Amino acid sequence: MALPTLPTAAQTIDDQFVSTWYEIRETAIDNILDATVMWLALREHNCLTPQVGGAYITRTIKYGTKSGQNISKGTTLRQGVEKRETMAMWDWAYAAIDINRTLIDDQKNSGPSKIKDYVTTRLNGSREDLVQKLEEDLFCWAAAFTDQMNGLFDILPCYDQAPTVAELATYGLPTYDAGTPIAVNPQYNTATFGGISRSTNSWWRPTYPSSAASNPATTLRDTMNTMFNKISANVSAPNFIICDQDLYEYYEEELMDKMQVVRTGFNKTAGDMGFETTTFKGKPMTWTAKLDGTDKMMFLNLDYIELVYDPNYFFDMTEWFTTPSQLERVAYIISAMQLIDSQPRRHGLLDFNSSSNA
Repeated sequence: MALPTLPTAAQTIDDQFVSTWYEIRETAIDNILDATVMWLALREHNCLTPQVGGAYITRTIKYGTKSGQNISKGTTLRQGVEKRETMAMWDWAYAAIDINRTLIDDQKNSGPSKIKDYVTTRLNGSREDLVQKLEEDLFCWAAAFTDQMNGLFDILPCYDQAPTVAELATYGLPTYDAGTPIAVNPQYNTATFGGISRSTNSWWRPTYPSSAASNPATTLRDTMNTMFNKISANVSAPNFIICDQDLYEYYEEELMDKMQVVRTGFNKTAGDMGFETTTFKGKPMTWTAKLDGTDKMMFLNLDYIELVYDPNYFFDMTEWFTTPSQLERVAYIISAMQLIDSQPRRHGLLDFNSSSNA
């Protein structure tokens, strides 16, 4: 019997990685979507929308209205054609995480009792890193880093947009280990989202308080009440609230001993996963460390937010690539997706940072 050559040995481990990944892929996706409270919320509110291929992600946006008229005998009836809808269009975004190995490690772990652990350890490490990457993407904005997908700060930009990149921290906007953002958060009334301008289309803007929010230690609940009602307009209310830890704790202190908290189905699911949640007006409310120091609270209606993904390119693993003149090999877990929103006015940003809420 011929002894295995190095190429065939490498191919054997290549196949082991791929087969193991596809054995655990479904579980890995569930773990990723359950690993942070915002991804869990997107999943539990059915925000994940599959789309196979396509040059763009598009949605028909209805916005126009036609006014009637009161008439009596002899009234001249008016008529007109009103533009009632338009098209929003988004590019795909792509996220990848690398899996690295070297021939030397392959050799050391090539025994039948070791190879499974070796493969699983490398795959799990990449999966855990991918969780953090995707969470940072959610609490960011598309222009912040090269090829960044849309984030929640694209849906809810700061009200006052004047900072330089160096001033982002002053405005309570997040910066991450990936480096300093290359562009500031988009402006709420001039940015383009989905190819539709917020400058000329006020109906394409999220909701903000009528006046700057301040002193959350004493005014938080009253300010939240006003904000919630302004967004809902007694038509369609937010159904998920997320904020930084400080605001969450202010709310907890104000809530303490004043009323009974009614737990929703999401609160129970999140609690089972180890996440801290409460409710406001019967809607789930929670916090994330990704908003630490921002002084911001996001009121979201997840009926209108979608994480569109291509099921054929969602946490899929590429082939292995060899580094020329080296013993290292690399493969990638890649996802094609984009965060979109079809009703920005159904969301609101309550901002207690005096630099960004003016």
